[in-house]
Amino acid sequence: MKLLTEIRTVVIGIGAEDSEGNVPTVTVENDAAIKKYGRIVGTVEFEDVTTLVQLQKKTKAYLDSITSETNAVEIKAVDLNMTDSEIEAIELGYCYVESEYNHLNHVRMLVSKMEIYLTQPEKICSALGRQ
Repeated sequence: MKLLTEIRTVVIGIGAEDSEGNVPTVTVENDAAIKKYGRIVGTVEFEDVTTLVQLQKKTKAYLDSITSETNAVEIKAVDLNMTDSEIEAIELGYCYVESEYNHLNHVRMLVSKMEIYLTQPEKICSALGRQ
């Protein structure tokens, strides 16, 4: 599963060194992802690529794969300030997620992991994934 923290919207592709010592590099951007998440730059190395055309294609394919719909969100804090008795507790299974920060508006997700620390509640963590 891909977490929101793993998303990149700009990727610098780095190829393999050729016989003359040159290392090809390309920069690929995803305008839609930049608009949604901002400019988040990362790199990817392809040890088997020596041409710019091939590097451009592989880097674009890589960027497309990591900017596709987010599959998972990791929760490290839950704001319970606005809750009432109708709000259900977080449990393993399906729930609906509202998160302005993650651009999620009533999205059905599966709570697939919960780490509960009774003596250290600040370390509690849950993982939610799309179905």
